[in-house]
Amino acid sequence: MDPAAASSCSHTYKAPSSGQPGGVYEVRATVTWEIGWVGGGTSGSVEPVTTTAAVPLRVQRSSALNGAG
Repeated sequence: MDPAAASSCSHTYKAPSSGQPGGVYEVRATVTWEIGWVGGGTSGSVEPVTTTAAVPLRVQRSSALNGAG
């Protein structure tokens, strides 16, 4: 994959976070890099590198209005 390319993921919460500890959901993302190299007539790889980050997310419920009619 191209590391400069944009990527995204999503999740739909079906309930507000008010019922969770601290009133928030914890959102966690983990990325694992697999690293290989080529140069000088040789090649190799290193052990995968994994990083994780977490942030609290407050989710509130909202209602949609349909103006058609």
